[in-house]
Amino acid sequence: MLILRNTIHIQYFSILVPPIDSLSNASGRKHFISDLHTMSIDYTNRFYNHFENSLYDTSVLDNPIPKINEENLMLRYKAKIPFYDFQQNSLTIRYFKLGCGKLVRRGQVLNIKDGQFLVLNPNEGWAYHNERNDYIDVLSFGLTTELVDNFSFYSTSEAIKLLDNPNGQPTTNLHFFEGNLNSDYYNSGRLLKHMFHLSNTSKFTMTSAEEWSYEILRALTLDQKWGQKMARNIASKKTSTKAETLKRLLIAYEFIHDNIKKPISIKELSYEASLSRFHLYDSFKKTFGKTPHQYINRLKLERAKDLLKSTDISITEVAHTFGFNDSSVFTKVFKKKYGYPPSQLSRNT
Repeated sequence: MLILRNTIHIQYFSILVPPIDSLSNASGRKHFISDLHTMSIDYTNRFYNHFENSLYDTSVLDNPIPKINEENLMLRYKAKIPFYDFQQNSLTIRYFKLGCGKLVRRGQVLNIKDGQFLVLNPNEGWAYHNERNDYIDVLSFGLTTELVDNFSFYSTSEAIKLLDNPNGQPTTNLHFFEGNLNSDYYNSGRLLKHMFHLSNTSKFTMTSAEEWSYEILRALTLDQKWGQKMARNIASKKTSTKAETLKRLLIAYEFIHDNIKKPISIKELSYEASLSRFHLYDSFKKTFGKTPHQYINRLKLERAKDLLKSTDISITEVAHTFGFNDSSVFTKVFKKKYGYPPSQLSRNT
């Protein structure tokens, strides 16, 4: 969850892309990426499937209906999709460099923004609405049950069992926390962001889609375990209530990180997370091990430390940037936490 350590993993929504069969049948319009070894690749109005190493021009596709249960997909595309109603998706993981619109299913709405990532468990499907018809720039996985089960069996079995029965089936199915999160604050999100940036270079064509799939499943699983550990601290007997409370606490968590240079109150966090003030305070403390105020102060000092190490900004300016009106107070608090004064790091001393 934290930008510092572990993160919670989430599930992505179904892939809004044409099915492989309809693409492959577009005679003469399928291009292999091996012909495009340039320093950067432009995905505007194109779909690239890394599993089959092929690129498609969206202008040649008629009524594309995704069949993401049948094939493993690792897709890169930048396209305008005003509306899409997709049905029965496999495990879907998606990062949005540019994001807009919303996903709707059974009254549940996920609003999509730049820099977010989503994870959706296999289900009957979602409807995607992009009323402004703006471009979305996406890296997306659609992973079949076979691949996910193979990973799940390996990650949950003892070593001897893996040797005796290498193609066994997992005893439990992977089920991820669903939602949309800021990729900068989670390990799995940062991995997706790294893949996205790599996909814009010719180096990407030399990597393996299947191996990337295992890497993101590993990251999501570790994040999920950490999230479950965090959720156990929430005062509720029902698993669904714990999950929903954690989901709202993550909103508060991201709000803090997004606005760390501004004054942040319990009232604001309560409003953003749709929790009462005491509920927010108590649940945040139990989940993160610190009160919101303590967590905010710690993050300010961490950000201030990074700024001092990487820039020539003065100690006074750094102190003011993070809400310390008196630089002597900032110096005292900084030294108490790190054991040395900020002047030891400052490049402008």
